[in-house]
Amino acid sequence: GARDAAASDDKPAEEPAKKEAAPSPENPLTFDSDDAYLRVRKLVSTTGDTSNLEITPGGERVMYSAATDGASSLVSVDYAGRERKTVFAGGASNVQASLTGERVLFTSGGAAPREAGTPPEDRPRRGGGGEAYLGRPTGGESERLAIDAPVTIDIAAQQKQKFLEASRLMGARFYHPTLKGLDWGALTDRYLSLAVRTRTDGEFNRVFQQMLGELEGSHMGISGGRDTGGTGQPSGYLGVDATRVPGGYRITRIVPHSPADSRSTRLNVGEVIVAVNGRPVAEPADKPPAADLNAAMSGTAGQETLLELRTEGANGGAGTRHVLIAPISSGADSSLRYRDEVRRNAALVEKLSGGKLGYLHIRAMDMGSVRDYERDLFAAADGKLGLLIDVRDNGGGSTADILLSSLTAPRHAYTAARGVDLETLPKDAYPRDRRLIYSFHRPITVLINQNSYSNAEIFAHAVKTIGRGKLVGAPTFGAVISTGSHALIDGTTIRTPFRGWYLPDGRDMENNGAEPDIAVPQTPEDEVARKDRQLEEAVKELLTRARLP
Repeated sequence: GARDAAASDDKPAEEPAKKEAAPSPENPLTFDSDDAYLRVRKLVSTTGDTSNLEITPGGERVMYSAATDGASSLVSVDYAGRERKTVFAGGASNVQASLTGERVLFTSGGAAPREAGTPPEDRPRRGGGGEAYLGRPTGGESERLAIDAPVTIDIAAQQKQKFLEASRLMGARFYHPTLKGLDWGALTDRYLSLAVRTRTDGEFNRVFQQMLGELEGSHMGISGGRDTGGTGQPSGYLGVDATRVPGGYRITRIVPHSPADSRSTRLNVGEVIVAVNGRPVAEPADKPPAADLNAAMSGTAGQETLLELRTEGANGGAGTRHVLIAPISSGADSSLRYRDEVRRNAALVEKLSGGKLGYLHIRAMDMGSVRDYERDLFAAADGKLGLLIDVRDNGGGSTADILLSSLTAPRHAYTAARGVDLETLPKDAYPRDRRLIYSFHRPITVLINQNSYSNAEIFAHAVKTIGRGKLVGAPTFGAVISTGSHALIDGTTIRTPFRGWYLPDGRDMENNGAEPDIAVPQTPEDEVARKDRQLEEAVKELLTRARLP
């Protein structure tokens, strides 16, 4: 009985463990990629520049910065490119979507870091960095985040980190695979010993710039940092050339369409500017000047400004008058002077060629200049036997091939409307709306100089390589590398040339500028006398080849 009781208290015998089923073999995912290109859709509808691409985690919306006509905004569209919404009306950077996809964090504007204890209203402003905002991918008002984060920086450690990172980026991305045979590691160690001793951004940037100089290349540089901002006062410009005389500055030239050329605020050649807003620009000859003209014009751009002018009469008498005028910015003044120079050059070509040649200048290799080129091409070249294309002082860009497509389009037909005299019709008559860019087939000469850079040099090299025309002027600078940029930990930016350009015979365009077929130096004496020998020789050369097709 005891044995039975004990047996009744025992736990039930465990069932034998079941064997786990063997996992089924995984079927790898396959992607139908052969025709993936057929499913590609363009989501961006703007014609301007785009940047700062960001996608919500679920892929519902795509955000990007769009710049059109000088205005920038952060916008979003759905996955099909529809339902465009404005996330933020202004420049944005560092765009990041939240994990839920409902909010987006970004920065805009620029505020320089400040030392601990400095009131927010006293901190300096600058273009980099920015203030933090929180918005919604679906649009609506964005909230500015009040962030105050004082930091303590170990300057030597920061400079070391910045330098090593900048050196690594340049060493990994420079277009020449051996960095022109340099021992980059040894150079880094040598210049690092100087960089860690720097205390300001200016000092640091100069040291790194010195190391970049060892590469003997273009399109490199370093700029920015934490303390490079400033609140400068932009100078105002009247649109005049003036020379210093006792008591002021005598006007020697008026730039057309400038404030000085306006009917209500016209200034005159020969008048002497003696004061700006009541501040004399020069004292009597026996005393030092109170302020030169440039200093006196500081901060006057776009502001009504009172000029005091002295008018000297033919019989030695002098009178004084006052003019209330609104000076323009440096950029606006530069554009007016540029357009005036182009007009004068076109008139000179018309005169020297007897109306047989046209002239146009390409200011930069960007889309704005391409549009200007296409706008001006017909007006400059219609009825002409040839065309002078001027890329002197052109700083480059990326549009050489668009211009070349205009100058090298195949001539496969010409057209004639009813009533046209087929005997005199030029054989390059063709509908302008049938090409992506208006074409020109007649002889050309390209003007170049030492200030033709980068993509302007690629254009000049191409014209010579394919035999499309002649080059006249001075050798171009020899700065031809594709470049990018990278930011360091404090906002400092370095430019990193990553792609070289070579002629068909293997010559590197870097440090090998385009050589003119006819070399014509432009001397300082010519500049002062406003004599353009290069343009004169280009007209002579082109007239020997110019003819109707």
